[in-house]
Amino acid sequence: MSTYFQFSMESPQLLNFVIANFSLGFILFLIGIFVLSRNLKNPINQIFATYSFSIAWWSLFTIPLITSSNAQAGYFWDQVCLSGAVFIPTTFFHFVLVFLRRVKKNIAYILGCYLLSVLFFVLNWTGFFVKEVQPNNVFNFYTVPSLAYTCFVSYFSLLSTVSVFLLFRAVKQGSEKPRFLKQIKWLFWASCFGYVGGGTNFLLV
Repeated sequence: MSTYFQFSMESPQLLNFVIANFSLGFILFLIGIFVLSRNLKNPINQIFATYSFSIAWWSLFTIPLITSSNAQAGYFWDQVCLSGAVFIPTTFFHFVLVFLRRVKKNIAYILGCYLLSVLFFVLNWTGFFVKEVQPNNVFNFYTVPSLAYTCFVSYFSLLSTVSVFLLFRAVKQGSEKPRFLKQIKWLFWASCFGYVGGGTNFLLV
């Protein structure tokens, strides 16, 4: 078991990635806790917190992946990391629909997306998702994708694009409530910047 807890950070650049991932994960975790504390029973608070926790999980568990000192540990932490990542696009899509008050008309799509995320979660713990891990740039180890991982990246890209488009369309349609329209605009632009920045992680694969 000790094999999985052997880490190495000899590169200053690697340390920068560790600090960035820890900061992002820690902040999002705190945001999720704060949102839940405001109203635990509100569905929009619940799903936003779940979305935040999914990203925080991915970000925090990327750290042991990229700092592992052996491939066996790297592979294990990659699987742990991706166990949260597979729910990011689905929880974001769900949150957008809840935020825009369009859940009832799209409940079948929401359920279908969660089923796909669960499927990816199961496949993640098989050899069909991550083939292996190898040194990559400054990272000690990083994902070498298998077929199911490639399908997940496509799913991630498509569903995230659809979710952002729904926000864009809502901005164009406008709202009789100026405050709500302003919230949609903020969410749209934050999502655009977030997914453009976060999506670069897939370029390393």
